[in-house]
Amino acid sequence: MASFNGLVKFNHEKIMHFKYNAIVDGICIPKLYNSFEEVSEHWESNELDIPDDCGHNIEEVDIFVIGSHWKAKACRKCGYLIDKYNILSLNWDEQIWETPEWVKEYCEKHNAEWMYKSI
Repeated sequence: MASFNGLVKFNHEKIMHFKYNAIVDGICIPKLYNSFEEVSEHWESNELDIPDDCGHNIEEVDIFVIGSHWKAKACRKCGYLIDKYNILSLNWDEQIWETPEWVKEYCEKHNAEWMYKSI
């Protein structure tokens, strides 16, 4: 199965986690979690429905998965990606093929260098 862990960074501070499903046209499963462990507990879920009863407080975030990152939109309040979580919705110049420093620092701090070194 081609699924990977991904990271989302809110406003240069809070970092959350998600599952990236490369089998379903390269889509980030929009539910966000607080840790790698929580993503693992919900690994079988490929639910794409975003709650519509939140009154979303949408913020710009940076998404990182399998060696690239891009800007997207998410709601910290309900913990969901809201926009640009499907790679097919990105313009060719929106996806940056490098590992940002915040990812390296976070992964090294949490002993998860495999997230970016194994690529």
